[in-house]
Amino acid sequence: ESCNCQCTTTLLLSSPVHTPVHYLYSSREQKLSVTEDNTKYMPLTTHLFNKTRLQAASQDGAVVPLTLLHMPALSELHKAPLLLHVYGAYGVDLNMAFSPEKRLLLEDGWALAYCHVRGGSKRGLAWHRVGSVLQKWRGVEDHAACIQTLHHLGVSHPALTALTARSAGAVLAGALCNHNPQLLRAVILQAPFLDVLGTMQDPSPPLTVEEGGEWGDPRIREHMDNIASYCPCHNIIPQLYPSVLITAYSEDCRVPLSGVMKYVERLNKAIQMYTVPLGLVLTVSVYIVTIFPLFPGHVLFLDLKKCLQPGFLNRPKCRGFGFCFL
Repeated sequence: ESCNCQCTTTLLLSSPVHTPVHYLYSSREQKLSVTEDNTKYMPLTTHLFNKTRLQAASQDGAVVPLTLLHMPALSELHKAPLLLHVYGAYGVDLNMAFSPEKRLLLEDGWALAYCHVRGGSKRGLAWHRVGSVLQKWRGVEDHAACIQTLHHLGVSHPALTALTARSAGAVLAGALCNHNPQLLRAVILQAPFLDVLGTMQDPSPPLTVEEGGEWGDPRIREHMDNIASYCPCHNIIPQLYPSVLITAYSEDCRVPLSGVMKYVERLNKAIQMYTVPLGLVLTVSVYIVTIFPLFPGHVLFLDLKKCLQPGFLNRPKCRGFGFCFL
């Protein structure tokens, strides 16, 4: 039967390398078209960027997907700085939406790697289950395997490798820094969850009980020992760490600022304990930037509508603290 209705759907498509673009899809005509509003904005230039899909073999043999974005050819990335991304929690996949500072990094010759470790959702619900509670360590092992695979393939090297993570992704990032600090040169953490053991042992926060399905119940001895084995805040030891930039929020409703401050204090103390007796010049810096948001929240996300405004990428503020830090 014929249908005279205009069955259209509006889509907003984006990627780490280009700004969001509004499309209209007509189910009747089976046609996808760009809306007129997008014609005056920056044209898509995805042909300038290369996307390489890789796989890393984790410690237990699991195959971990990797997405690598770069402008030079893969064979020319040995001296390129590398920025890694990781999350691996709650069955949520990595945020690969458009980010102006990430595009600026690509244009400056960086390579961007997205590590789809266990605990996320890259390969369905089972991928999350095998990276949660008692198996949380697998996400850390997956992440280390991804970095080692990239270096083995000639993509950058430890002295030019940086890592960025936010919220629960900081658990894997912090655990990696404690156990494999030699793999990284710098780390950027946004609203990081770093004191897993201390937070889960405190029943007063409203989310503690609900979080048991992800991290475990510290009232159970096996769970508590497991959390203690990877908790970033409780496994800091005197050694050389990567340089760290931490952005925290005073009114964060999910990650208490006290846990972040505890982590920074312990990390600075451990670095001093390692370097001072050896008479080493302190080359590792730990910075913390506390931001007071205008609203109670957790992490701040980019307004995609602003990305569509002309000249948005050329604004200095878009580079942010993290960009300057790198």
